[in-house]
Amino acid sequence: MTNPIKFSRLVPLIFSGFILASCATTNYTSLNEANHYKAIARSAVKSPEFNGQVSIIWDQKDQTETNITVQGAFGQGKTDIKITPVVTSITTDGQTYKGESPDELFYALTDFKWPISGTKAWLSGKPADINSATELIYDKQKRLSSFNEAGWHVEYQSWVRKAGLTLPERMTLSRGDDIRLRLLIERWIIQ
Repeated sequence: MTNPIKFSRLVPLIFSGFILASCATTNYTSLNEANHYKAIARSAVKSPEFNGQVSIIWDQKDQTETNITVQGAFGQGKTDIKITPVVTSITTDGQTYKGESPDELFYALTDFKWPISGTKAWLSGKPADINSATELIYDKQKRLSSFNEAGWHVEYQSWVRKAGLTLPERMTLSRGDDIRLRLLIERWIIQ
C-alpha cells in the first residue's frame, strides 16, 4: 500500500513538472517574433545549368543575421552564405566573396538565380511584399496556396504546425519553365 504522506509530497512536484513542461513550448503568432529559427530542408533543383539534390540549412538569428548552408550544390560542395544588414558574404571552396545583394552575389558565383531575399519571407508562408505579389490563391484553411512575386511562382503543397505557427513543409519555387526548386522542410527549430 502507498504511504499517504510520501504520495502527498509527490503531488506538488508532479504538478510543478506539468506546469514547467507546458511553459517550455512558446507559441508565436509570427515567425518574426522568434529570436532564432532554423529550417532544415532538402531541395531538388532543376535548371538549364544545374540538376540535382541539395541540402539547405536556413538559420535566422534575431531577424538581423541570416546564415544559409547549401551542401552539394552547383558543383561547389558546400556553400556558406551570411547575410547582415550591411554585407553579404559567401564562402565556397575556401574562398570568401562579399557584396551587398545576396541574390546578385550568389548569381555571380554560381550562375544560378536563386531569390534568396524573397525566400526568407516565402519560408514563413507569405510574400516578401504583399503589395507586389500577384495571383494570390488561398486554400480552404485560408492559407496561401500560391502566388507570384518578383518573377517567381511560389506554391505550397503541405504545411506543419510548430510553436503555434502553421509553416510550410513542402513548397516549390519556379521561374518560367526552366528553373524549379522543390523544398521539403524536414525540420523546423524555433526558439
